[in-house]
Amino acid sequence: MVESVRPSADTIRRILTDYIAAESVTGGFAENSATEFLRGVFSSAPYFSENNGSWGCYDIPEDFCGRSVFWAVIRGEGPQTVVLIHHSDVAGVEDFGSLKDIAFSPDALRDALLKIRGSLSPDARADLESGAFLFGHGGADMKGGGAVQIALMLRFGELIKREDVKFRGNVIMLALPDEENLSAGMCAATGLLASLKKRHGFDYRLTINSEPHQRRDFSRGVFSAGSVGKAMPFYYARGSLAHISKVFEGVNPIGILSALVRATELNLAFSDVSGGEAAPPPTWSYFRDRKDAYDVSMPLSAAGCFSILTLGRDMNRIARELRETAEVAAGEVYRRANESYRRYLALTAGNAGTAEAEDDRPADFPYTITVSSFDELLREAEKDGGEEFRRAWTQRQAAANDNFTRPASEDSRTAAELTFELIDFVFDRIRDLRPRIVFGLLPPWYPAVSNIFLDKAEADSKALTRKLAAFSADRFGVPYDTENFYTGISDLSYAGYGIDARAEQALTALMPLYGGRYTIPFGDIAEIAMPVINIGPWGKDFHKLTERVLIDDVCRHTPEIILAALSECGIW
Repeated sequence: MVESVRPSADTIRRILTDYIAAESVTGGFAENSATEFLRGVFSSAPYFSENNGSWGCYDIPEDFCGRSVFWAVIRGEGPQTVVLIHHSDVAGVEDFGSLKDIAFSPDALRDALLKIRGSLSPDARADLESGAFLFGHGGADMKGGGAVQIALMLRFGELIKREDVKFRGNVIMLALPDEENLSAGMCAATGLLASLKKRHGFDYRLTINSEPHQRRDFSRGVFSAGSVGKAMPFYYARGSLAHISKVFEGVNPIGILSALVRATELNLAFSDVSGGEAAPPPTWSYFRDRKDAYDVSMPLSAAGCFSILTLGRDMNRIARELRETAEVAAGEVYRRANESYRRYLALTAGNAGTAEAEDDRPADFPYTITVSSFDELLREAEKDGGEEFRRAWTQRQAAANDNFTRPASEDSRTAAELTFELIDFVFDRIRDLRPRIVFGLLPPWYPAVSNIFLDKAEADSKALTRKLAAFSADRFGVPYDTENFYTGISDLSYAGYGIDARAEQALTALMPLYGGRYTIPFGDIAEIAMPVINIGPWGKDFHKLTERVLIDDVCRHTPEIILAALSECGIW
């Protein structure tokens, strides 16, 4: 049955090559090229061209780039429905150097890489020479899985039109923009799925994503029954400005921020552990002072952010840990400063050349450092500034929110830069100017989801993955292991179980850019929540020059495993 339904290898490979050629680089208007490609494919397929309401484009609300979620549906007799998702955007081509012009042309790229094979890693060179992998930007992440889903939908259209297969249920495919950035596509798609559920009475049984998987054992594939969460905390350190020759008359915020980095970078205390799986520890991605130009003084403030990957850690726990870490770091900075200050006093005791007479200098370092959440800082400014501040804040926050959701341009800034500008704005309107650490969150936020969070879904999920692993082992000689969380971060975060209802309150309190154009559709997610699984081809070196995907997985293994999953869900 599965073999007779599977699209031909030539069809899948042709779709993949054409899909890669749609240079849908994330974060801007280029993403619309993928949507146009999909329009052309489905509008020319007989089933979809002849059945109104079988495909369309669902606009992302208020999107500056006019992006949309492409969707297609095969309607069967019953309510049971499986949703196929893949993201249609790809990362930038910075790693390709002089080969950028052919990054999206697999055949030309292969020929070019063969000429420089000696400069590639041994693994990449071996895969290139074997011919078993297709090289090309986005081929693995994730147009390989996307091509499989497109080919399956087109094949279903052929079969249902000829009545070769009796569809007892429904299949929806979503091609999602913006996964590599803010997941605006999937967040919008939850509204589409909720609408389709209400309109057609769909009973959502499973979401299948087709992100590429990586292998620890090259002979074994990997299914994922969930997806890791991601929070991006920030720390903003406000010091007390002083001339660099008067270091004990101020507090350098770079020292404060450095203590926070030491306390968090690769700290396994922030790593969740679940059933033998562990989230990678946090790492920092941004760290800088807030000075615009050099002068002979320490900066007034410094700020940075890092990522925490989660397997179930809730937002309230993260907030508590951020506060506790900041308080410990503040104490460490004070102790170090005080020790240095006392030693300096001893070294300069009785020295008439010191700037101050000995008796005028305090016995201890005169500054302590307080800790506030962003929400606490904002409430303080509202108390000090009243209605005038609230009006100014609302306008400033809305302008910042608009800016970071716009496509990249000369006047656009990152979420980190805009967040820290907002905190500068608030600090300028409070009366308490003592040194302080402010903590909060930057967008985007991804909740951890997994079938283990719901008892029945966990049992059904384990049964499904066991059957699919047995199917693959028997059919291809490739056994599959199952992990509870896909650790590469994915759009599955907005489709499954596990979202804490209190998270929105925490996001509103801790994330200056939350609201307006960046929100999480908690209501729609709750409406459509279903078990999830990632079934995708084996890929390597995502986002890099040597990105590649196993051809046999794309053309044979992955489509047949997905077909087996659809059968288990009662689609035919």
